[in-house]
Amino acid sequence: MRNFALNFAVVGLAGISFACGGAKQAVDGGSGGGGAGGVDTGGAGGGGAGGAGGSGGRSDAAILGGTGGSADFANRYVSAFCQFFVRCGVSPSTALCKADYFDSGAMDLTALVQDIDSGKIIYDASKAPVCFDGIAATACTQGATSQGSQADANCVGVIKGTVATGGNCVTDAECVGGSCHQPSCSTSCCLGTCGQPLAAGAACTSSTDCAAGDYCGTDYATSSQSTCQPQGAQGQPCTYNNQCQSGLACDSSGSGTCVPYVKDGQACNPNGADCENVNSFCDATSGTCRPRLAVGAACSVPDGGISRISSGCVFYADCRDGTCVTLPGMGEACTVPDGGYASMACFVGTCTSGTCQGTVNPPCTVASATSPDAGARD
Repeated sequence: MRNFALNFAVVGLAGISFACGGAKQAVDGGSGGGGAGGVDTGGAGGGGAGGAGGSGGRSDAAILGGTGGSADFANRYVSAFCQFFVRCGVSPSTALCKADYFDSGAMDLTALVQDIDSGKIIYDASKAPVCFDGIAATACTQGATSQGSQADANCVGVIKGTVATGGNCVTDAECVGGSCHQPSCSTSCCLGTCGQPLAAGAACTSSTDCAAGDYCGTDYATSSQSTCQPQGAQGQPCTYNNQCQSGLACDSSGSGTCVPYVKDGQACNPNGADCENVNSFCDATSGTCRPRLAVGAACSVPDGGISRISSGCVFYADCRDGTCVTLPGMGEACTVPDGGYASMACFVGTCTSGTCQGTVNPPCTVASATSPDAGARD
């Protein structure tokens, strides 16, 4: 199967995007993508199997259920994920990370737990400690290709899929060939088919279909059909980060080419290439990348900016009345500032009827997935 460790980084990045008001609730089963940190979810990606949980949250038994190996996998996954998030400044504590992302159902491991219980995915617990310990210790920087390669090496064989080519799937992890091809459907949980990662030039519907080092893109000058295309080296043209090789970002508002991530203290453009440090931002005042502002620090929102995104407060805070203030978590009381967005008034989730709530979606499994041409499966 494809890269498990880098896939974990992609899930982490999706979580960071989610914390900043995004909505990618994905738990990929297998493959690599754009490095370890920030909001770059580029790279080859992985077959998503997520779905946000109910507004009232769910118990540990529901999220981390299963027996034996599946429970060990889920608990190691949650621990590594939250250690990474806390150390890199994305969440204030492991307890709040677990509550906001997992107990709430925002990050859903149901499909992986059920697949390990049923034997569809084989989990080798003996290889888990070095894998998850390495992931938890991943550097808080984007584009660290060497550490990503080491993490992948540490995680080889931790999980293996058993579904043959042509079989139904919702995650890459379920497939022997390491790739679950999921055409678009009418819901966020789409039924896929197991196969091999597609080579450059092959028709695709998502970058998750393509081999590592490629992305799914469309050259409208020649065709409306999307195909797998090689990611660009430094200096090659791009529009999005996932069009650049691992270790590079797209300077979309400047040169329009793939460039190295911007280090702290270096000149940056708020709409250009991302800062290398996960917990840094491009300060419009100084014009350089710098560490995010702690809770209680003075802050300001640039003209035309969105407070949650542009103020530079740590991910779990927002700029309110000139000060970085901790945002409420799942189930806590919330308010939407004048001119603000309900989706950005909570650390995770949406401020609905005065309470931070998640979107009510059932867990995504093969049994509940939607066929691309026939609606919900029975």
